[in-house]
Amino acid sequence: MDFAILIMGLRGIYIHEGADTLAGNDGESAGCIHVGPGNAEAFWNWVDGPTRIQISYPW
Repeated sequence: MDFAILIMGLRGIYIHEGADTLAGNDGESAGCIHVGPGNAEAFWNWVDGPTRIQISYPW
């Protein structure tokens, strides 16, 4: 996984580079958050140590 940032260690859930649509990923992920190539590298470079990340999504 390129540009992987671990967010839930016990479950092995990451934010990492990958298809950022369900169609491009052939369905749902196993829990990881996929970020498109350019954005994944930028996000990985932005995180420089323990960082609080809030994840929300529309219902």
